[in-house]
Amino acid sequence: MNLLPFGKLLPAKPRKFVPEQIDLGDWTQIAPLFDQLEQRAPKINSAAELEKWLLDWSELSAALDEESSRRYIAMTCHTDNADAEKAYLHFVENVEPQLKPRQFALEKIYVAHPQREKLAHERFFIFNRDVKNHVELFRPENVTLETEEAKLCQQYQKLIGAQTVNFRDEEKTLVQMGKFLEEPDRALREEAWTLVANRRLQDADKCEEIFDALIKLRTQIAKNAGFKNYRDYAHRQKCRFDYTPENCFQFHDAVEKEIMPAVREIQNERKRQLKL
Repeated sequence: MNLLPFGKLLPAKPRKFVPEQIDLGDWTQIAPLFDQLEQRAPKINSAAELEKWLLDWSELSAALDEESSRRYIAMTCHTDNADAEKAYLHFVENVEPQLKPRQFALEKIYVAHPQREKLAHERFFIFNRDVKNHVELFRPENVTLETEEAKLCQQYQKLIGAQTVNFRDEEKTLVQMGKFLEEPDRALREEAWTLVANRRLQDADKCEEIFDALIKLRTQIAKNAGFKNYRDYAHRQKCRFDYTPENCFQFHDAVEKEIMPAVREIQNERKRQLKL
């Protein structure tokens, strides 16, 4: 990407469908692009035309994902910047709720399109599987809940990003404090670790409030989609088809039985060398 003034970005290569000069935070400018894609779909009469349609849809999705990510990064890197927070929340509250039903509509069109079966199976197998999965999981009533979920995550990021400590007369973020945990001086490491731990504990109750609210929201999202719990829903939502939650438990057990004894042996040897 090429940086422009005021944090604007130029695409790595020229766009073919999404206009170069477009405000991707303004739904009135985005909606006509979805209109074009929906109107073109019934007129597609070959696999080549469908593939071109997919490329245009992909370009639009990528541009919107980049816009969302850019605003998210700006918000998390500058938690004290009200404009960055406002820009991110604007996208979450005013673009994404409009975007999700339109993406779902295109996914349904694609899954049912008569030309889809003519696409190269090996090339489009994963994509077809994921799109079908999205169609099966989408629930209109979850759009509002997912907006609230994103806002809670933003509150958490703002809370954590604002954590700083005064270390030897200098204000430092907790990330900046990480290097002191690698110092040879044991007393210095302990001082740094204790300072960071105490700072985190100051926000423990606020973090718990956010987590409790997230659990409630995510449980409802999962139930709306027909799942007993959010874990099983998230496993499907993230398109994890090649392993199951049970496989994860088996992996955890293997780490505990095979890896952790070796780790503890290394740690004990280090203790002996440090004479602790």
